[in-house]
Amino acid sequence: MGWCFALGLAALGCGGADRVVYQTCEETGECLAPADACWAVEFLRVDDTRGSGAFCSLSCQTNADCPAGGVCMALAGDPNETYLCYAVCGAEQQCPAGLLCTPLEGDGVGSDDACLP
Repeated sequence: MGWCFALGLAALGCGGADRVVYQTCEETGECLAPADACWAVEFLRVDDTRGSGAFCSLSCQTNADCPAGGVCMALAGDPNETYLCYAVCGAEQQCPAGLLCTPLEGDGVGSDDACLP
């Protein structure tokens, strides 16, 4: 399984259109509950390409905190060990528009892939 390493995580400002959890966003004000912020992620894939983008998500402690069968994890290499909910996928078409089904490993992730920008 591939590795993704977090290079940075940040919650973004407010404003914009209504987005549900796991959809892409530009500002926190776009995200509807249960999402708690528009989280920007930057990460390094196993093939040394960088990925980045933002999506509506929420802080979590366990998978039970994540809606729609999501997984609660911190990306490997995240210095803050920020646990967020990620949509689980097995194929590209299972991810919201703008997110890719990405093989990864991190603290708390099982054998599933997750939707990342």
